[in-house]
Amino acid sequence: MKIGIVTFHRAHNYGAVLQAYAMKRLLSPYGTAELIDYSPPYLQRGYALINWPFLTPRQSGEQLTTDVRAFVSTMMLLPFRLPRHMQFKRFINKRLLDRQAGSRVILARDFPEHYDVYVFGSDQIWRAMEHETQPYPDIAYLGSGQIGKKKVAIAASMGKIDTEVLGSQHVCSLLEDFDAIGVREKSLQIALQSVCKLPAEHVLDPTLLLPAGEWVKFSKIRRSAPSKPYLLLYNLHSSGAARGIAKSICDVLGLRLIETNGYETLRGVISPSIRQSASPERFVRLVYGANFVVSTSFHGVVFALIFRKSFVACGMGEHSSRVADLLSNLGLENRLIDDDSSFSDVDMETAVDYARIGPTLDILIRKSVEFIDRSLKTVSSG
Repeated sequence: MKIGIVTFHRAHNYGAVLQAYAMKRLLSPYGTAELIDYSPPYLQRGYALINWPFLTPRQSGEQLTTDVRAFVSTMMLLPFRLPRHMQFKRFINKRLLDRQAGSRVILARDFPEHYDVYVFGSDQIWRAMEHETQPYPDIAYLGSGQIGKKKVAIAASMGKIDTEVLGSQHVCSLLEDFDAIGVREKSLQIALQSVCKLPAEHVLDPTLLLPAGEWVKFSKIRRSAPSKPYLLLYNLHSSGAARGIAKSICDVLGLRLIETNGYETLRGVISPSIRQSASPERFVRLVYGANFVVSTSFHGVVFALIFRKSFVACGMGEHSSRVADLLSNLGLENRLIDDDSSFSDVDMETAVDYARIGPTLDILIRKSVEFIDRSLKTVSSG
């Protein structure tokens, strides 16, 4: 069976590329699993080494000024952005893509037609995006170019639930053409069942479905302990509150602070504690070696769970719903603190009880794997 995967695989952040890698690994036993290199212009611009936003026509004077300032800042940081950019480019080309350069797909109607089934997910592929050249959301991720083809959604996410978008006739009709729908958040499952009357199932992010041992092998982890215990702050969404909490935990537990993030800053150039050019493999190694994890990212929490680390999630603002959903399923709501929380709200003394949550997590993993197995075997025999 030939499987074409459609997801966010060219985004230069750890969660996007690692979930794409995990999805490919999970589907490989069912046949030839390949990532369709869907790369529309609006996504390419977001992760280009040099972006020229001020060249967009009909900009307001205020927006033009903002974009020019951002461009100047980008150019100043270019020597420091280049290493990280090249790390992600290498990973995407070597670990994710199979075809030669020049195989990028710009339009959904140009997706290769030789696949037996198209798998959409994971990540926030159905999120509402505001841009001039694509629908809202991008209907390519809703299978608009593969009407009548075998289609399965696995751990698809919408981010913030928008029932108005879900309730539109066009979106519902596209989703009705799927053979099976598995979504990453229970909140989206409930919304699809109530708004579109679709039998969606709840499944975990694919990164959680690969055993920890596979991630150890993937990132070539050395099992020796680090020379000095450290706390890892994964500050994807820049949060001063998260940084303050991380520093306070370090002071109390006697840990050194290591920070990695999703962007380049002058502060990152100056501070020896920041690893802003870490490769995806090194990011996994950093989580594995940490004594404590503070994360403003969903996938920072995911890898803390995979490697059985004590952690807190904070500084996420409107991005907190997907983490809240995951932690609620595991009875770990106290590990998510809001932006107004203080250091006193952080539970450091009590380690995450993995002996307690392990069976629950195992059940969720088993159900997710069963959904994938059932869905792919059904479409292959249909």
